[in-house]
Amino acid sequence: MRIEEITIENYMCYFGRKSVNLASGLNLILGDNGNGKTKFYEAIAFLLNDLPPSQLSGVVSKKALYETAPEDPIRVGVKVKATQFEETKVVERYFTVQRGQDGSINASDTNLTATVTHAQGRSPANGKLVLDQLFPPNLRKYLMFEGEGALNIFNNTDALTILIDNFSQGKHYRKYTDLGRLLKKKAEKAVDDASRTNKKNELKLSKAKADIELLTSLINPKEEELHALRNNLTQTEEHKAQAEAYVANADALEIVNKRIEDVETKLTTRRSQLKEKYTSYLFDDKWILANFAPFQVKFMEKVEEIEQQKREADRTHQREVGKQQEREKITLQGNRNPLPINVPSVRYVKEMINEHFCKMCNRIVEPDSEAFRFMVQRLEEYEEDIRRTREEANKNKLFTDNYLRRLITLTDTKNDQGNVFAEVKQSIESLFNFNQGRKTDISKLEERLEFEKGERNEIVGRSQIGAERLTTVLSQYTRWTNNINADKSRISVLGESIAKLKSERAERHKEKDRLDNDNVDHFLINAQNLLRDVEEIFTSTEERLYREFVEDLERKTNEILQRINVDSFTGTVVFDLTWFRGDPKIKIRLVTGDDEAFSSNQSLETTMHMAILFAIAMLAKDTKSESFPMIFDAPTSSFGEPKTKEFLNIVSESDQQRIVLFYNFLTKDENGKSVVKSDFANVKRNKAYVLQLKRPFDPQQLRTIDTLIEEI
Repeated sequence: MRIEEITIENYMCYFGRKSVNLASGLNLILGDNGNGKTKFYEAIAFLLNDLPPSQLSGVVSKKALYETAPEDPIRVGVKVKATQFEETKVVERYFTVQRGQDGSINASDTNLTATVTHAQGRSPANGKLVLDQLFPPNLRKYLMFEGEGALNIFNNTDALTILIDNFSQGKHYRKYTDLGRLLKKKAEKAVDDASRTNKKNELKLSKAKADIELLTSLINPKEEELHALRNNLTQTEEHKAQAEAYVANADALEIVNKRIEDVETKLTTRRSQLKEKYTSYLFDDKWILANFAPFQVKFMEKVEEIEQQKREADRTHQREVGKQQEREKITLQGNRNPLPINVPSVRYVKEMINEHFCKMCNRIVEPDSEAFRFMVQRLEEYEEDIRRTREEANKNKLFTDNYLRRLITLTDTKNDQGNVFAEVKQSIESLFNFNQGRKTDISKLEERLEFEKGERNEIVGRSQIGAERLTTVLSQYTRWTNNINADKSRISVLGESIAKLKSERAERHKEKDRLDNDNVDHFLINAQNLLRDVEEIFTSTEERLYREFVEDLERKTNEILQRINVDSFTGTVVFDLTWFRGDPKIKIRLVTGDDEAFSSNQSLETTMHMAILFAIAMLAKDTKSESFPMIFDAPTSSFGEPKTKEFLNIVSESDQQRIVLFYNFLTKDENGKSVVKSDFANVKRNKAYVLQLKRPFDPQQLRTIDTLIEEI
């Protein structure tokens, strides 16, 4: 089958109707991220698998919704035109939508229609039937792949059985094998039933059967554990092989990390030792006095000078005050000589006034008498004299406040502390020397830390994984190594134990068979033996056909791998086929020429999975006499452009149709438009297209987006 044309109509970023004509062989569709590659792939997936009704409105072109009047129908669909067995078949899945006046979107059910054109003409056909003819449902998972992760089809545990059912004669033997097992069980039951009716050797038979059942009950869980251990061992060995590429770097990283940790610890210590609270030191530790000594000397000299001037001024003033008082005294003596102003005292005068009795002349004094008024006047004159004396005393002082006394005290104190200034200077010098030493150490440690971090970055750069992941790998590698040794030891012990139990069970079976021969008619015994042989033949034939299929697949895979991975280390793909409880299981390994597992990069992993898929496609063609197109969305993301070119050039040698969407070989012009690089001319292909967003458009508005498909 070959796809001739794919048409996409109003699906996602494809506004209107867009078509691509495809050739046999390799068809390439280039597109930058966001230009519609994945939507192209999803459009084909919509044709093959449909969508739930709830999702239909989400795939309608926003530009179509915006530019179509409300209530007008919009057709959304994907159509494929293909040739198959000299017939042209067209199959389309579509639906219509309408935008309401309120902005709501109403979608119809999807329709699947088809037409077939043959020698007799063109006629309509059943859409599902034609679609299944073009893309058989059991093969679709081997025909369409989105991203590199989808290429590993053997992630599905049933993958081998599906392949056998589609591409190998072994599929016919599964029903015979199942029938053989059933007939063998029935024959063995018939022999058991006949043995029970014969009482001869009844106890021995019962014991033999009980022993067989007991041994089987012991073997089964051990076999399950052994199977699980072997699977786990395979996975652990794969993890270990992948990690081995990083272990040396992980060891080096661990050493560097320890050195970095040591340097960072020393840096923290040195930084904590710095004492740079200079504002606090200025005041709390009196650093501000460091250069105060010369000012102190000047200050002391000024205080002494002023103090001498004050004393001299005081002496002069006192002499003048004394002379004035003497003159006042002489004037008073020129009048009558009164008693002193303070005789009698204020207390006694107040006492006599209060008691109305003069104790100077020993007689009563009436309140309104002349004597009484004299005593009151005398008291008032005395109090007035006290007030005037105080005022005169203050008036006669030359200096009201004697601040010099405090200054002299301060000078004496600071003079005694002269040695403190020297100590402060020494303290400052010592601290600055200490800090400078720490800063020198810190500078050297920072240089060393920068160097060690550079070493670490180089190690991580060589490893292609992050530092944290690299450290984890080292710890996991040690654990995996220990687990592998433990698993191998346990597998060995289990294997020996199972072999011993199976040997004992075989002996019990032989013993039971001998007892059955004595008790049961030979016809039943012969029938049982015959059906056992038949079951063994079917089983061994099925296993042989499976093994031959896997060997053929392995051979074809390695042939293709050698071709598409030219001039690079390739290794060999090994398909390990195992059986457990009658079911086949397969594991894929990439090994060296010495059959040693190794860690492959993503590019080689992708190439290996592509080789397997191409080998399956060859098997499909061999068994079905027909090839089917394969569609890949970004299958070579881990490849660089040179590797992609080599890969595509080899893939192009096959005439099987392949459609590959990818983003390589594109650059941008000055307007931001995608431009195909000149080197793409060296890529072999049968057809090529480039996806472009129609310009102008608003990157913030989906309703302006329309992807164009231009042939290269």
